[in-house]
Amino acid sequence: MTRETARFDPRASLRTLAPAFALALALIASGPDAFAWGRRGHAAIAETAAMIAADRKPGAAVLRDRAFDLGYYANVPDLVWKGPETYETERTNHFMDLEIFARAFKARPDERKPYELDRAAFEARFPEIERKAGRAYWRVRELTDRLGAISTELRDPALSREKRHQRQAEWLVVAGAIGHYVGDLCQPLHVTENHDGQLTGQKGIHVFFENAVVNDYPPGELEHSIGREAKLRAPAFFKRSAGKPLQTLLEELTESSNRNLGELLRIDKRLGRKNVSKARAAYARMQIERMALGSLYLAEIWTRATGWPYDGEKFFTFIPAPAFLPPGPPSADPPAMDPAPAASTPAPSAPSK
Repeated sequence: MTRETARFDPRASLRTLAPAFALALALIASGPDAFAWGRRGHAAIAETAAMIAADRKPGAAVLRDRAFDLGYYANVPDLVWKGPETYETERTNHFMDLEIFARAFKARPDERKPYELDRAAFEARFPEIERKAGRAYWRVRELTDRLGAISTELRDPALSREKRHQRQAEWLVVAGAIGHYVGDLCQPLHVTENHDGQLTGQKGIHVFFENAVVNDYPPGELEHSIGREAKLRAPAFFKRSAGKPLQTLLEELTESSNRNLGELLRIDKRLGRKNVSKARAAYARMQIERMALGSLYLAEIWTRATGWPYDGEKFFTFIPAPAFLPPGPPSADPPAMDPAPAASTPAPSAPSK
């Protein structure tokens, strides 16, 4: 497939979907990987954000129309981009170990707003903060720049239908991917160096909290609860967030997640992990609140990149395994959003994050 949008062919669509599903099954079988909120949670955050954003702005109707796609693409960074060839490059973009950054910044009080440096400048200024401390802030900002560039092109009234459909599909992939990393930042164990409870004698809490507990919610209950909470918080949230720089929004979300860490660990120590349903009841308020907030921050980011004319007529394009987008500033000629080849071997297990 080229960068141009292919004519929809159901048989070709099935052939294209097969590698994605094969890869997903391989990853599932590879062992306990940490996916922030699990597949279900990431999809729920993105789909909630799509509905909230579509209600806010008439020009964001595409988000409601393609809410399922956005929920799917929100899982791409874990299920596709953590393939063997890109795993080490990708994995550090999913978290921020805030304590490591705070210690380095405290030793360098002369450095003003270090998070606002671009990725290359930051790593040159702070070589002591290794990539394994996390780079989620940069990943979100870089992909948001890419999303903005696609949005600018989509605002061109002279764009052909074929090109518009292609760019719309690329917009959805990038927006969904941003949703994944924002979802990571609203998970307390993705914003701390004690990411698996290993520093407090609670090893294994990460996967239990984000997978076992989240998957224990009855069908529809998780999604409904996130949507209800997000809708209640939306008016005050958007009033407060209007005009704030992206980096400020990311820091707000991350710091609020980190403040939940103490309660999360106390619940784990009190209840243990033998009774998942009991743990779910204890974590429910925190989990629903965190995911609802994640969806609101995501809706704010997406809304800023909408306002382009959406052409939904015969727009059947769906990209099941998008090609990996390397970290770093978007190039002038970004890689095509063609499906990536299926991985021949499963990705390494990463129980920490």
